[in-house]
Amino acid sequence: MPCNPLGEEAQIFDCLHAAEALAERLGDDRRLGRIASQLGIHFSAMGEHDRAIAACQRALALATTSGAFDVQVTAQTWLGQTYYTGGDFRQGLEIARQAMAVLTGEQHSANFGRGSQSAVSSRCYVAGCLAELEGFAEGRGVAEEAVRIAEAIERPLSIASALLWVGLLARRHGDIHQRSSRSNGAWRSATPPTSRVFSPWPPPS
Repeated sequence: MPCNPLGEEAQIFDCLHAAEALAERLGDDRRLGRIASQLGIHFSAMGEHDRAIAACQRALALATTSGAFDVQVTAQTWLGQTYYTGGDFRQGLEIARQAMAVLTGEQHSANFGRGSQSAVSSRCYVAGCLAELEGFAEGRGVAEEAVRIAEAIERPLSIASALLWVGLLARRHGDIHQRSSRSNGAWRSATPPTSRVFSPWPPPS
């Protein structure tokens, strides 16, 4: 969606609302699922966690009826993020693990319309939830796996995102030196410089 990099959330919602009405008239569950997933992303960006969760859950239900694997993965990934940002780390961990489990092999390089690869993002949210639940050893392994996947497919945005979450694990575990070097490297990896990378902290000055 072209409005996403500009952060024009009001316009995004208007476009999605209009698209939803059209898809409902067509009776197209696949498109409705994609729109619900995008609404989940929109509400999450606006900090409306309850609405984001409801939209992603609807997307998952529509993915089941339509057999849309891309909708399922996108909804699970964003639902995991929404639970994480809302502080429900155990629920976020469960959902993100479900997405991670189905994204193996050739699916590593698929982005399903997202800026970064879902195989990387789902692992990042698993690592983030584990960090908050003090599962540092497992979380570090998952985050490092996300880095390896991102580097293997040579996607700078995914590399940057994965490195940020490695830094998060280090910060939560008290390893400030590793956190600083990892997070600074992540921001250098993100291209172009204005790329919107979901991060637990701001870019270094």
